[in-house]
Amino acid sequence: MRTAIGSKLPPSAAALLLVALAFPGAHAAEPLPDPEQLDENLKKVERALDEGSARKRDLDKLADSVEQELQRLRQALVLAAEATQQREAELTAVETKLADLQAEREKSAASLAGKKLQLTRVSGALRRLAARPPLAMIASPADPLDTVHTAMLLGSVVPDLQSEAARLSGEIARHAAVEREIRGEQERLAAAGAALAGERARVAALLEAKQAARSSMAKERSAVAERLSELAASARDLRELMQRVEQHRAESDSARKRLNSIVGADQPSNESAVAPGSVPAPSSATVPGTTEFVARLPEGPDIARNKGNLTYPAAGRISQRFGAPNALGLTERGIVISPREQAQVVAPFDGKVVYAGPFRGYGQIVMIEHGGGYLTLMAGMSSVDVQVGQGVLAGEPVARMGPAGTGADGTDGLYVEFRHNGAPINPLPWWSARTNKVRR
Repeated sequence: MRTAIGSKLPPSAAALLLVALAFPGAHAAEPLPDPEQLDENLKKVERALDEGSARKRDLDKLADSVEQELQRLRQALVLAAEATQQREAELTAVETKLADLQAEREKSAASLAGKKLQLTRVSGALRRLAARPPLAMIASPADPLDTVHTAMLLGSVVPDLQSEAARLSGEIARHAAVEREIRGEQERLAAAGAALAGERARVAALLEAKQAARSSMAKERSAVAERLSELAASARDLRELMQRVEQHRAESDSARKRLNSIVGADQPSNESAVAPGSVPAPSSATVPGTTEFVARLPEGPDIARNKGNLTYPAAGRISQRFGAPNALGLTERGIVISPREQAQVVAPFDGKVVYAGPFRGYGQIVMIEHGGGYLTLMAGMSSVDVQVGQGVLAGEPVARMGPAGTGADGTDGLYVEFRHNGAPINPLPWWSARTNKVRR
């Protein structure tokens, strides 16, 4: 405490006080620190505390505003994430259709190439027939019997030639239609790719804005909390010093009354008062428990009431189902989704992040606790966009897949495990039919 005293008073006053404390009988001869000066110092500290408390109240109001903005950003992220998943699914569908059309085009081209000679012969026969129609044979100088035979032969051949010509013409038309459809799908593919890039950029911008808002509030609130702690410590030291001065001047009625009037404000009824010799416990409202500012979420919906409405974590086909034997012959405790490269991964339901980071050979892992004993584990991502302790909404982006072959255990899959009271359960009955609508 002597160091604290020396830091608050002039050296001479501190020395005199120490002498008075060490030799109680000498107090009549040696002057003690001026109580009025102590009172002034205490008032200065308390004014600073009041100013700091006012600033903290302003920050709390600002924090509420930031929390509302973070909530708006979360909702925007949910919508952007849903649009991104739709773009990813659309892109995959277009690519699949384009591959089918290209295969059909190759088959049609091969068929037409094989019938090229036949097409040439039919075309030549029809041209010759057009140049010499059956009616012209009546005036032919040939034998009438030969003319009749020729006419009968032409009568049986012409319908076949016309039918074959029509069939070949239809194949050519279908081939041309496939070519046009391929060009249209290629244009759709380019448009879907551009739209997906735009949605991903929008999600990235929203994530950056969310992180910036959180970081800014965390720094300022931490700085204010630290300053308030320092001021509270200074006030405590001054109060203890004043209490010692009061004890050593108890025989002086006038001094006792003066000191009693000074310390009268330091009673238990005052919320900021500190008992002699005690150290105030830090307040959670003043000193945050963590340096990371986490926006408070409204009370979330009940997951049990939303069975069948949970959001798909990523767009893609299910390549491994719950309960099926895996490559090692063991029963699969979760499912594996095969999304696109760089696909985003979202929270299937509201909850709190309890783990986020790398783990062994599983890539990045995110674990979300939903309440009621329910927990979602997702593994195989390339990067995560959340931190431990952060609240998330259903559909809010939490991670992103990487390039091919960088998923869990070197695969391309997103591994998802859904647990209730520690036991894995099949997540598919809990997920929606791509509606992503949560009952709140």
